[in-house]
Amino acid sequence: MTGAELGTATGFLLVIDGHLDLVSNWHVFAGRSVYDGKHIHHSGATPVALTLHMPVDLAGFNVKAFRLPLVAEDGTTPTWREHPTLGRTADVAALRLGTVELLAPLANLALGLESDIEVGLRVTDRLSIVGYPCGLAGAGELPVWTQGTIATEPDLNHGRLPRFLIDAKTREGQSGSPVVIHQSTLNNVRRSPDGPMAEVTYTKPRTLFVGVYSGRVNVDVELGFVWRKSLVKDVVSHDARPKSL
Repeated sequence: MTGAELGTATGFLLVIDGHLDLVSNWHVFAGRSVYDGKHIHHSGATPVALTLHMPVDLAGFNVKAFRLPLVAEDGTTPTWREHPTLGRTADVAALRLGTVELLAPLANLALGLESDIEVGLRVTDRLSIVGYPCGLAGAGELPVWTQGTIATEPDLNHGRLPRFLIDAKTREGQSGSPVVIHQSTLNNVRRSPDGPMAEVTYTKPRTLFVGVYSGRVNVDVELGFVWRKSLVKDVVSHDARPKSL
């Protein structure tokens, strides 16, 4: 990557409809605040590319670096997607990498939306934030798992946006981390618009994607935002690009 490094963050791969997307936060890709649109870095620079460090061979801890442009060849048009109606108000963004068929090795490391199943979350339930706090990694550059508990009603919009709060000791670098629930047995509900809800029970260990972490409410409290899975699906399902940065 040429130029100065503006910061570090977390992203993850997501499979939907045969395509592979890199998902992170809007403020990570844009280098700007979602609140006022101002540059985050003190230099006033806007990111033009990112370097993705990906462990492509977990058995051998083989880590490769991929340079991904964030701006098209015209020098102004973003290559990544934002929410089709909320725009930067929703702090989630996605970069389409290609088809699962062409990127099979990477697709094996991706999460799935599993859109027909919703996890029955409640306040105080424990979730995991999988990322790189302060740029720290585990063996083989694998992410660090930190935990927190749901702090607000997960089915109700916090601040009138599709997100909830999590009580967790998070740090810089975890922006864009996937938030998951991992248990040995999961009781889930399959929602059907044409009939009653039916309970679905998994007896094998399973990790389910819940949402995207985007940072703390402020520096004084250990409360952070988690954007719900349904919003992430809206971002990756539409080709909505920022009109200007």
